[in-house]
Amino acid sequence: MKAQNPDGGWGYRSDLESDNDTTPCALLALRDREDDASTDAAEKGIAYLLGCQLEGGLWTTWQSAEDLPVEDCVAHVVAALATFRGPAHRSIRRARRWLAQRYEAHGRWTAGWYRNLPYAVLEVSKGLGEAHPVMYGAVQSLRALQNADGGFPLGPGEDSTPSATGSPSPRSQSATTCTSRSCAGPSTT
Repeated sequence: MKAQNPDGGWGYRSDLESDNDTTPCALLALRDREDDASTDAAEKGIAYLLGCQLEGGLWTTWQSAEDLPVEDCVAHVVAALATFRGPAHRSIRRARRWLAQRYEAHGRWTAGWYRNLPYAVLEVSKGLGEAHPVMYGAVQSLRALQNADGGFPLGPGEDSTPSATGSPSPRSQSATTCTSRSCAGPSTT
């Protein structure tokens, strides 16, 4: 909490301005803390994120006007706000729709920080929730990427890499849960 900036957010390092990717990570780290200092820090962090929300309901990573929203950062903000305000809170509804629409339009998500499809799937699943209807398709698409050696590539048709295999994969917590009935795919009724 010492690294929290006066504006309520956190920066990637203590000497940098607050950003909308680090701040939700710090908030998620505070989620199970019940002391007054943690609660106050979380409330300031939430206020920071809500103050940075764009008119269209999304967030950019940085405070720069030229910065565009990226899927993993938006998902991080959505996950943090959902943790503290509930998954249906009005501040995140449009962002959740945007994340789902991005998958439906492109058949995958991308990440602003890493060129790594398994990472993008897990990070966005944190924002949408593992039972969201598009998560079934996302996990199935990710499974289709798995190479014969059991590893995962950064992108389709590439060799397995430690970073893609070690980052979220269908064996990860969210993806594994998504194979249960809670995310069994489109209804046939």
